Amino acid sequence: MTNHNNNANYHCIPSQQQKTPTMRSSLDALSSLLFILSILLVSCADQCKDVTCLNDGVCNDGQCDCLRGYSGSDCSTVNRCLANNVQCENGGYCENGSCTCPDGFFGDDCTLQCDNGIVVNGVCECNEGYSGNTCGFLARDPMIGRYTANDNCIPGGSSNSYQFSVDSNALSIHNINIVGLWDGMITAPIVGTVAGTQITITTQTPPGSSYTISGSGTYDNNRLTLNYNLTNNSTGDSYSCTTNTVRG
Repeated sequence: MTNHNNNANYHCIPSQQQKTPTMRSSLDALSSLLFILSILLVSCADQCKDVTCLNDGVCNDGQCDCLRGYSGSDCSTVNRCLANNVQCENGGYCENGSCTCPDGFFGDDCTLQCDNGIVVNGVCECNEGYSGNTCGFLARDPMIGRYTANDNCIPGGSSNSYQFSVDSNALSIHNINIVGLWDGMITAPIVGTVAGTQITITTQTPPGSSYTISGSGTYDNNRLTLNYNLTNNSTGDSYSCTTNTVRG
């Protein structure tokens, strides 16, 4: 009987449990899940918590969304032309929130035209003889018409009410003709020069009249007030008068 001597080498398996491929896959999947969850937790945090948006800007995803005309990380930079929606007409342009108008135009949006004058510091200054916000009419135009008047003279006292007229002077856009002044006694035209609402009566003897007159006057809201000195050249008598009137 043959005795076999078994000299084979034996390798022992440690008692610690070995990680199988299936276990490794599960651990990898768990790590990936935890990573994704960490990203989600960060992304779900309030990114606008420490963000301040000025000028009614709104924070979205950590950044300011600014209204029209505002810019910058916190909407603090202002373009007033855009913010105020400034529109400039007739070739004007916006600068620092206001319109700069070309020559001859003025107003907030450059829509007003200075017809008979020049624009100075945003105001239409009229040429002599013109009036109005845009110098669009003759200064004398509102004065034209018939007036009910009362004279108060020294000497002489007050007169009864009477009517006289103010007409356009054909020789100059700056002049008016006053007809029928002094209780209707001076029927020839007295020439007055108009500047704005002021009237100047230079010393004159109306044609065919025996009276010499000089003075001044003002016009305000359909009322004409005249102050004048009058001399009767036939008698030498002199009068100092104020005439208060109302149109109509």
